[in-house]
Amino acid sequence: MRFEHRFETTVNRSAAAAWIAATTLDGIVDELPRLLRLRTTPAVRTLEELLDADATVVATLCLGPLPVLGWTPGLERLDAEARMFVETSTDMTWMRAWRHERRIVELGDGRARVEDRVSGSSALPLAGAVVGLLFRARHRRLARA
Repeated sequence: MRFEHRFETTVNRSAAAAWIAATTLDGIVDELPRLLRLRTTPAVRTLEELLDADATVVATLCLGPLPVLGWTPGLERLDAEARMFVETSTDMTWMRAWRHERRIVELGDGRARVEDRVSGSSALPLAGAVVGLLFRARHRRLARA
């Protein structure tokens, strides 16, 4: 089943600060609901390190101590000047295809807009709904930051 979701949130930080948060593992973890944890093997701290990794990086999303999703993160595009990236991960536990595009737009007055477009397909009928819930939660957390 195919899905696509779009989200936009205005944040009370500059586009430069929002970009740093969006491209660091700590910043990504801050967007997740509190019960979810994200880890990578080998450990990477930034998307730039992911691009430069000598070994294949495996990411695992855990609900408390239980792994619920594993994948090999990949970056199709990472453009710091334009403040946008496109992630196209593979080898996902319950997804056939995954694409996450993020763009950060400077609004002025110390504010920025975070735009996400997430699409993919899965054999599991509720996968698209779960992805939608997760990104809605991420954007609620962004709005509060």
